[in-house]
Amino acid sequence: MKYSTIITLFLLVTFSVIPSFSQPPQREWRRNWGFPYTNEAAYSVASLPGNGFVVGASTRIFSNSGLLLGFTQAGNVIGYQPELPTGRIYSIATLPETGTAWISNGNSIILGFTQFSGETPWSHTLPGFSRVVTNSNNNIVTAVSTDNVIGAPVELRTYSNTGTLLTTENYYLDNNGESAISSLSITSSGQYLMSGVISINDELQGWTLRLDENGDSLNVIYYRTYMHTSPAHDNGFYAFSLLTNELARFSATDELVWETNVDHYHEPDAPVPTADGGVIVLGFTGDGPPSAVADKFDAAGNALWSYQTQGPWFEDTYAYDGIGLEDGYLLVGKTDWPQQDYNYSQIWVERLGLDITDQRILAWPARDSVVVLPGESFRWNGRLKNNLSEPVTTDVWVQVLTPGGTLTDPVHLWEDVALSADEVIQVSPFQYVPTWVEPGTYHYLVRIGDYPQERYEDVFQFTVASTSSTSSPSEPDDWRLRLR
Repeated sequence: MKYSTIITLFLLVTFSVIPSFSQPPQREWRRNWGFPYTNEAAYSVASLPGNGFVVGASTRIFSNSGLLLGFTQAGNVIGYQPELPTGRIYSIATLPETGTAWISNGNSIILGFTQFSGETPWSHTLPGFSRVVTNSNNNIVTAVSTDNVIGAPVELRTYSNTGTLLTTENYYLDNNGESAISSLSITSSGQYLMSGVISINDELQGWTLRLDENGDSLNVIYYRTYMHTSPAHDNGFYAFSLLTNELARFSATDELVWETNVDHYHEPDAPVPTADGGVIVLGFTGDGPPSAVADKFDAAGNALWSYQTQGPWFEDTYAYDGIGLEDGYLLVGKTDWPQQDYNYSQIWVERLGLDITDQRILAWPARDSVVVLPGESFRWNGRLKNNLSEPVTTDVWVQVLTPGGTLTDPVHLWEDVALSADEVIQVSPFQYVPTWVEPGTYHYLVRIGDYPQERYEDVFQFTVASTSSTSSPSEPDDWRLRLR
């Protein structure tokens, strides 16, 4: 037992820019993902070995199960795994060799996962709300609090990458309080930051435990309410208080450096550290249909910019987690889609770039999801932009990747498309699906470059539902584009 010393692309998406000290980054791509007419939401994200991302989410299509969804850096779907016995996946961490480990506060389960193979080689039930990280030894470390038990300790459990429990350490904060975990992270020196809230006589107090690499308690800091923390570059940390909407910076010696108020309504998750030493706080706006928002602060606490994004038809949109990359940011959340008789939601993922100084192409279907029969057509939208201050010429072409992995010849090729400085060209063509294609999930690739060498691409999925066609073949009965 340990006792602590107390001190104190056009998926028809719109975005808007809020005036600030500097302009926010540009969106490179956005993906909306979900099963038809059900509820999906993304709550966590982590980098994947091999330069991609894995999103922790939930879906109700399989009895409110957990869902993992993988993307490449370019936004292409690597794979997905539903029907995980976790409910909402609020915390996820990756392992270089064995895939990923994730944790859920719903059923309090931690599982090992072999990347998108459907295998879960081990699992453990935990006593309550938890968070997960992986350390430099490729061990899985969880912070755990026991639900609804006054005086119960918070725990730090370490597992091997094969799921064997190695150590359990207990930390007692107050015998009269009920503690809950909100975040767990590792500093640049390998120390652990375990944060949460304790309720004593109906009063809430935020706290952070600083532990060394062996789990020995170094300090506990109390601050505001519902303390959510992320490490800073100098072994200090950022703390966000949900109820007071205050962001604070603490030094490596746990002294308060600065604090500032954050506009908007923010989600109960840790601030997102960024490559420049600053931090992003995620949440949503409160006026009208909520927009997802990311507020950026530098290491001195100065507000730099605020970025907002909404769904295709201005639906309620929320941001839940993100990653600070060397050249931008990755944000995830959910978009609500109100229908006449039922409301459902989808996962959204956005990649923001710090300095886009080239041509870019965005492509997205005109409907939120595309399900067609052979012989039918679907409409999609494309947006080509020249981000340079001088004219450029590029080829643009479309190809289809079949469920069997075959890449078609170009469905359509626009050669030598000329764009003046900062020019934008938009199209909304129809894609015909031949009568002879097999059912399954297809990838629609819109590429730019010097054909056949692409410089950049955007991709979305569509589904061919059956081999039975209700339409007569349209000649020629092949993949082809109709521009009007």
